[in-house]
Amino acid sequence: MGYIRSKWRNDEADQYKELIITDDALASSVGTHICKSGHNTHLSCGYVFGLNWIYIEEKDDTNMDLIITDVYGDGGDSGGTVFSFVSPQNLDSVVGRGIIVGGGQGIIAAQSLNTIFIELETLSRYFKLYLGNSRGS
Repeated sequence: MGYIRSKWRNDEADQYKELIITDDALASSVGTHICKSGHNTHLSCGYVFGLNWIYIEEKDDTNMDLIITDVYGDGGDSGGTVFSFVSPQNLDSVVGRGIIVGGGQGIIAAQSLNTIFIELETLSRYFKLYLGNSRGS
């Protein structure tokens, strides 16, 4: 699967105000350094402490393949980007890992990008996307 080269803004930092998303990849192991950008708590980093977790709600809502981290987060951070820096020497480029789907103070649950892309591919069988100037043909 391809990716879209994009930018992420880091307005609160003196350096690296724009981070370039160069790739997407699965979080590969427990203990991996990981960061997030949340609307309310902004940028914070920590470590992966669980992979492939499953969350089941009472309403038969299920989230699978979750990344669980010890990154600080709070209400309003859902939908934020979860990422890792390309390397300690390259702090302006990041690899996308997932999207925040829940958590609280001291924990973040993220849906892996791979799972999101697979779900979008599955759903795309049921709809068509029209871009641009449609003439109703």
